[in-house]
Amino acid sequence: MKSLHHLITDEIDDNDYLRIIFDISHSFQREELVIVPRTKGGFSYGYVDSMKQENRCPFNYNYEHNSVFWAIKFYHTDTKTSRKIVPASKIGKLSSIPRKPNGDEGELSPEEYRHVVYDEEAVLQSTTVVCPSINGGLIYCIGVLPKPIKCKCGDHMIDGLIVENGVQEMAFPLSTVGVILTEDLRKRIVIDGADVAYYNSHGNTFEVNPLLNAIDYYEKKNYEVTIIIDSRTLKTLKKQNTTPPNKSLNKLIKKNIITSTNTSTSSYSIEYAISKRAVVLSNEKHRDKISSTNQKEEIDEWLKDHQISFVFVNNLFIPNPDFKYPFN
Repeated sequence: MKSLHHLITDEIDDNDYLRIIFDISHSFQREELVIVPRTKGGFSYGYVDSMKQENRCPFNYNYEHNSVFWAIKFYHTDTKTSRKIVPASKIGKLSSIPRKPNGDEGELSPEEYRHVVYDEEAVLQSTTVVCPSINGGLIYCIGVLPKPIKCKCGDHMIDGLIVENGVQEMAFPLSTVGVILTEDLRKRIVIDGADVAYYNSHGNTFEVNPLLNAIDYYEKKNYEVTIIIDSRTLKTLKKQNTTPPNKSLNKLIKKNIITSTNTSTSSYSIEYAISKRAVVLSNEKHRDKISSTNQKEEIDEWLKDHQISFVFVNNLFIPNPDFKYPFN
């Protein structure tokens, strides 16, 4: 039976991309159908639930001032829903009349819309970006210069980006500029499963939940995540997952796990990360496991830009906040 609502898993209709308009000044009605970005790229249908007053800047959450946000409701089924708080700048309002496609302006095709991500690091590393058009929809622009600009709803400066579209230069809040996710811009991370799972117990107990917390953290940030776990540990975990089923173990086992035949997964994690042009999440001193002096120097240089250290504070996963992803 056909659902009464657009579901979060539904593909956006091509004609709806010709109706979409992004504008921070928009207001919305309860149950209004809208289109919002997905963390992993592309867009989903949602329904406006309510207006929210939040004490944070809609363009940079580090600043505190009163701002309007919107609670968006997503239907997984007609009876199961979830909600997300979103600023108006990230909500696509659907006009009543579709506009005519304007390829000359550089508007995205429906297929290109499906690969848009909002990732500030990726935007700053890309020459070609996507920005809201005054005529509606998203258009291709050239990123010219990162530059602080004044917040539209608070008395402070925010990160901005100067862009040009072949006709004029424009300034946008950096958080409202997107990019088409290509292989060169895709973020990849290899997680040293043992190093993370044994963190809280100092090497005594393999804890699944801290590892899942780290995985979820990076999946929500649109990383392609691979977990390295030695084969004996994984075999033991699967044996433990009998009756009743362990939900955490089930969730972990379904992830993208690569097994190492070596009980020390650290060196294997590094080798795999290098081969996949990824970064590695680990606190290990990898150089201590390498005998060749020349190789130690090479690994040292690679680790400076590609290793992310981490801590857990009251089970909260906190990666090194100073780490910057080294785009290719």
